[in-house]
Amino acid sequence: AKAVVKKTESRPNTSTATFGASIDQLESLTVKAIYDRLKDYRYIPVGISGDIELELRQAEAEVLTEHLKLALEQDETRKAISKAAHAFRKDGNCIVGVPWLEKRCDLETYDGRKFESDLEYVGPVLKSINLKSVWLDASIEDLNKQEAVFICDFNGISWTELKTNKRFFLPTEDEESRKTFEKYRLNKASSYRSALREEQENAEMSGDSSQQTVSWRYAIWEIWVMLPISYGNAGKAKWDEDGPAYRHKVTILGDSPSAKHLILAIEPNAFPGGLPLLAAHEVEDDIGFYHQGSGARTKSHYEQICIAQDQLIENREKNNRGSGFYNPIDTPALENYDFGTGRLIPTSGDVDRAYKEINFKDMTGTNLNHIAYSKSELREALHATKTVIGEALGGRATASEY
Repeated sequence: AKAVVKKTESRPNTSTATFGASIDQLESLTVKAIYDRLKDYRYIPVGISGDIELELRQAEAEVLTEHLKLALEQDETRKAISKAAHAFRKDGNCIVGVPWLEKRCDLETYDGRKFESDLEYVGPVLKSINLKSVWLDASIEDLNKQEAVFICDFNGISWTELKTNKRFFLPTEDEESRKTFEKYRLNKASSYRSALREEQENAEMSGDSSQQTVSWRYAIWEIWVMLPISYGNAGKAKWDEDGPAYRHKVTILGDSPSAKHLILAIEPNAFPGGLPLLAAHEVEDDIGFYHQGSGARTKSHYEQICIAQDQLIENREKNNRGSGFYNPIDTPALENYDFGTGRLIPTSGDVDRAYKEINFKDMTGTNLNHIAYSKSELREALHATKTVIGEALGGRATASEY
């Protein structure tokens, strides 16, 4: 019985696809609306007409507009926008990072000889960040006003990536140092990795022993925090408790910032406009960082559909393999017989009085009507009705998918 028991919060994920389909439609509409209007995105300078500075700003705006379009056309940005749109519609909140990307391509001659790699793109892109991997002050909405933002990398980092990353400061590699790194391995059962922990629990419940709790990769965090570090003319850093604090990115190795960890790098924020993190909310109706989303608004209808489908399955099982009463004097122990096709069970008395099945009321029609009603209410709450997704005009259900 333990192997088939599912957690309450995980049950809806396997009971119905209505919520997922609706979120996917809204995600597709969001991404399509962005990329269908790329030509409309541009920087506009502000100033007085005829001013020389305005002409310079106009030239700068044109350059920035071209860089923006190049950034939006990168595959990394497209994937990040798609994932952010999914979280935006489902959870009501999403966070994306703005890392700097250097993409290179190999140049070849007509006879197949390769030259050195050439830069294909250098500039910012968007990177999707799992909302469950971010820890911050929930009472503060503005990311730039946060005292610290903690981001846990669910995937971790490999030993090869650690050694080859020139940004990280690592101790001398020897057998002793490798042993010290063993305690920093990624643990899926950690409370900071809820998504991996649920995956591990579901694997154990289903009898899958291939899933390992401790990964061969290492746990890593990125922390954006205010630190009183000043930099001299030669770029030499100095810790000054009495000086102003500036935003820095601290990269640490370890399961938790509060537990034993190893600092890999401390880097000043290179973005003058604040944190290289962007946040968006579906509904601006709450105080604090986390706002209400479609998932919270439609949870009631969603649970009703799940319960009704579970009742359908349970009712079918009771009707197909129902319970009953039998006379032990006239009929032997029925549990010793296999009720398959063509089976004969001996009885010594009246066959009609030997066994009587308990009749259960068939709730299939009632449950199906309730599921249809809840689905219609769910789609209206998600703004994913037939009119929105194009079905009312004769279009396919996937006509608006990106």
